[in-house]
Amino acid sequence: MLGSVLVFAAFVLDLLPGEACITTVDRLSNFSGVSFEIEDDDCDAFLYKSERMSVRISEKRRGAAKTELFNFTPAWWAPPPEISVDPERSTIRVSVAAPGTIYTRLEKWRDMRVEYDIWKPDEPHTVELRQRCGDAGCQGVAPTISSHPTPHPNPPPQGGRG
Repeated sequence: MLGSVLVFAAFVLDLLPGEACITTVDRLSNFSGVSFEIEDDDCDAFLYKSERMSVRISEKRRGAAKTELFNFTPAWWAPPPEISVDPERSTIRVSVAAPGTIYTRLEKWRDMRVEYDIWKPDEPHTVELRQRCGDAGCQGVAPTISSHPTPHPNPPPQGGRG
């Protein structure tokens, strides 16, 4: 009996529409030698939804290999990560609001240190950002990159970063 139910369930699920994915890629560069790519994979299937976002870096020359710095599940309402580079400190900073699962997180790329500013869901600046985005979320907001570190206007308290 159980085998018949499983076969029937597999047959019914096979008739339902399959997974549909939309991938968007933003390429960013505003300083010599390095470029970034933010890829957002958003998939919908009959019974679930999944989304993963990747931040990749490469040298700006043609055909250069890309390295994945950060791969995570974004909060549904959150804007894309903000990236800043401080050449004087040889530091790359990736700021992201309330990520779910983190799959990849490199701490170094070539001779540059990679730092992460991960805003927790209950921190005041994250709550303010979510309220500003509203029910529709911050979809359609362009990712940003700067060649100077730009502190958040309401930085988290010491020890508040993940």
